[in-house]
Amino acid sequence: MDKLRDRYRLPETLAGLVSELGEHATAGTALDSAERGDIVIVTIPLYAIDTVPVEPLASRGVIDANNHFPERDGHIAELDEETTTTAEMLQAHLPA
Repeated sequence: MDKLRDRYRLPETLAGLVSELGEHATAGTALDSAERGDIVIVTIPLYAIDTVPVEPLASRGVIDANNHFPERDGHIAELDEETTTTAEMLQAHLPA
């Protein structure tokens, strides 16, 4: 996880943006979002799909807004072969 963490923007790095957006904006971790939102939009680098919190999203609506960029995410055979989609990958990770 530390290797992945190094590639993520941490909530504290978004303080300026949160301030600019106003009183209703917050920054948090993936777990914070999963626990707070009734509907959660997942838009992450695809290489990190296994870090999406499973249990808190079991009772939530989840919208997949992921895109596969091989130069960022690496090649994923199932996507290269077009035998699955990013939405199907997320659904498999979040079965409930």
